[in-house]
Amino acid sequence: MLLSDVLLQGLRADQPLPADVPTASLYYVTDEGVLEQNDGASWVPYSTSEGTGLIRRAVVELTNAEILALYNTPFEIVPAPGASMYIKLIAYTLRANIGVVYTGLDPVYSDFHLGSGTFYAGYGPINDNTTTPALSWLTQLLGTVATQIWNGVVPDIAATSVAGTSLYVQPESMPPAASLLNAPLEAFIENGGTPIGGGNAANTLKIVVYYSIEDLS
Repeated sequence: MLLSDVLLQGLRADQPLPADVPTASLYYVTDEGVLEQNDGASWVPYSTSEGTGLIRRAVVELTNAEILALYNTPFEIVPAPGASMYIKLIAYTLRANIGVVYTGLDPVYSDFHLGSGTFYAGYGPINDNTTTPALSWLTQLLGTVATQIWNGVVPDIAATSVAGTSLYVQPESMPPAASLLNAPLEAFIENGGTPIGGGNAANTLKIVVYYSIEDLS
């Protein structure tokens, strides 16, 4: 028997019947963030999403159309975890594969962020012309023909300097609990409500997030 025969993962819809895999097999449900064990007759919780300390990983790849829509249509990365549960973002990475550049990103202020509603759980890249020198990282990522990687930051734990002169510090994050409990983690582009232009069908934006789910009941 191979290890891959008893350590399984996939979507809930793809989970095999208990009779089709060895008893005591483990199955990680990637779209729910839970681990279950086969007791021979059914799949039972092996760990729950209630703050077990597990660090989870989710990967999505946005199409050109989904990137263009981010200014007014958030893209769900992790679904709502359940009553009293909170998705705590730990880190994230972006990989932009751009063959034709995007236009219309506001140089005065625009940003890519991860969050729930108006709450910013992860921040950047940004454009901001109030710093010295002005920041144009979002335009560099999406407005350059290249494949580039951005390592995101989580509010309140990172400050970023450019050429040793500008400093961008995140504000304190103390949103009402009701706005975060049982809320999905989504990707946005804040662009003042203005549509993004350009792009090409071959463009993609991969988002990799690391997170945990906490029980805050």
